[in-house]
Amino acid sequence: SGLAYDSANSRLFVGEDANAVVKIWNVATGSVSNGMPASFILGTTTFGAGCFPAVSSSTLCNISGLAYDANNHLYLVDHNGSRVMIWSVATGTVTNGMPATNLLGKLDGDTPNYTIAGYNNTPNNIGFNVSGPTLLDTVNHRFFAGDVSNARILVWTLNSSNNFTSYGANYVLGEPNFSTRAGGRTSSTINSIDDLAYDYANNRLFVSDSSNKRVLIYNLASGITTGMPASNV
Repeated sequence: SGLAYDSANSRLFVGEDANAVVKIWNVATGSVSNGMPASFILGTTTFGAGCFPAVSSSTLCNISGLAYDANNHLYLVDHNGSRVMIWSVATGTVTNGMPATNLLGKLDGDTPNYTIAGYNNTPNNIGFNVSGPTLLDTVNHRFFAGDVSNARILVWTLNSSNNFTSYGANYVLGEPNFSTRAGGRTSSTINSIDDLAYDYANNRLFVSDSSNKRVLIYNLASGITTGMPASNV
């Protein structure tokens, strides 16, 4: 259900959807053996505890993607929970079942609320209607997140350390504004969002739009504007 790798500390993060956990292995050269146990687990405090459907900061019941950045942040897509959970996982600070340190997609005013369930059925700049793939652009300091059932990509502008400065997205791709949910098959609309990839050398974003049987390519060399069309398909 997702893999992420911390090359600086030789750690492998593995999302296990059926058991609703993330397992963390130390995979430094010379330390790996067949069948070796994971060092830590997120999503529960006990190995083998199974799925915890309760919505909280430390429990999961759905994992559809993982990402890691050099600032020791682990991003987890909680697909049906319509949220992206963020853990601070600096070496020496990880404990079994530790709670997430931040959250996208569920707010109570200006504060993340880990106990809110359900979808974002009214499009806005803070929530997901089924969260999809995510992508961290560490060079241009942007975070992209697929909002699957709203047929759009939300884009956050990060600070120079790639930290979030607001919970509301700054831009949206695939729709003309934050309040529209239409989808489509034009250069500026999307029907489905299955995966994202980024070309750092040329500042291009690739979006897999499977229901339209195509890949959209956005040229972001001059920046991002809400509703901007793709450059190529």
